[in-house]
Order: sequence, then structure tokens, then C-alpha cells
Amino acid sequence: MLPTTVIIFGNPKGGTSLMQAYPDMALDLPFRVLIREESDGRVVVGYYPVEILQTYGPDTAAIQPLKNLEKLVQKAIQ
Repeated sequence: MLPTTVIIFGNPKGGTSLMQAYPDMALDLPFRVLIREESDGRVVVGYYPVEILQTYGPDTAAIQPLKNLEKLVQKAIQ
């Protein structure tokens, strides 16, 4: 297996209340980022956008703190 890392980001203050209100959201929380190296040496970064959490029912305001986390990840990988 080529070099692969999964970084897990979580905040019990934000994520716990969301998962209590929407238990299925635990499938996608805490927020995870996959970093892997391809056979040609390229590095690929992947994650599910925070908006996917809206499929569980919360409104945009409820997931806004996680959107801020996603922005930090985007900035870090540029």
C-alpha cells in the first residue's frame, strides 16, 4: 500500500450535539481528510464537503461551524 494518512478533525462541543439530534450523522463525523500518494508520486487529498451533512436534516446554520473547519482544511492543502 502506498503512503496513506487519514486525519480526523473533531470538536465534541459542536459534533456531539449534531449527532445527538441526527444520530445517522455519526457516519460522517468527525470530519476526516484522506491524504494519499499515487504510484507516480502525486499526492491526492480528499474529503466529503460539509454540505453532505445537510442530507441528515440540519439547516445551514447548524453546520456552519464545520464549514469553517472545512475552509481551514482547504487553506492548508493549497
